[in-house]
Amino acid sequence: MQKLKTTALAFAISLLPILGHATVITFEDSPSWNAEQAVLVKDFTSGGFDFVLAGAGATLTDTQTCLPFCPVNRTNVALAPYGVSSLSMTKSDGGAFSLIGFQGAGSFNFNSFFWNPENIPDNIDVIGQLSGGGTVTQSFLINKTTGRNGALSFSDYVFNSGFTNLLSASFSSSGSAVSLFNGFAIDNINVAAVPEPETYTLLLAGLAAIGGIALRRKPY
Repeated sequence: MQKLKTTALAFAISLLPILGHATVITFEDSPSWNAEQAVLVKDFTSGGFDFVLAGAGATLTDTQTCLPFCPVNRTNVALAPYGVSSLSMTKSDGGAFSLIGFQGAGSFNFNSFFWNPENIPDNIDVIGQLSGGGTVTQSFLINKTTGRNGALSFSDYVFNSGFTNLLSASFSSSGSAVSLFNGFAIDNINVAAVPEPETYTLLLAGLAAIGGIALRRKPY
């Protein structure tokens, strides 16, 4: 009986990481534009998600090849679109997902008199398409305090609780005084898969088994 109880408990516990499993999309597993390439990377897959970039200057970039103009953080590859652009993402298997957070910045440090706070957009805007219908939106304020004499820095952003059970999400920016500079950079998107209903059924079955064992062992 004790062995059965232990097995049921281990089974239920083993499902918990599945329910709360999160991953970070770093884009390090995708090809990127660099000085030797002639084409911009528009459509690609990373971390189990499909991405589409729209915009003349939008590309997946090896930021080490364009320092000090590209934003910097602890990884090499980031999205650095500029101009009127957007990024959309869907799960490669068509499943639902939740957005937890990401790193974002303005796209470029122009390192000249062209660089000023008015040219950097004010916000990174995110729209999520809910699997049950409808949308959720959230805007994130871009840090404009770095850039004139060095590369822009990424900031950490956290989504509100409404960004769960999504079928897709799109990123864009707004607020630049000059549309050509109305760009943004994205990296390290923290996502979590939404479990299938069958997963919850298995978890409930495991918990029910534990409860049944406990009742049978209850002294009278």
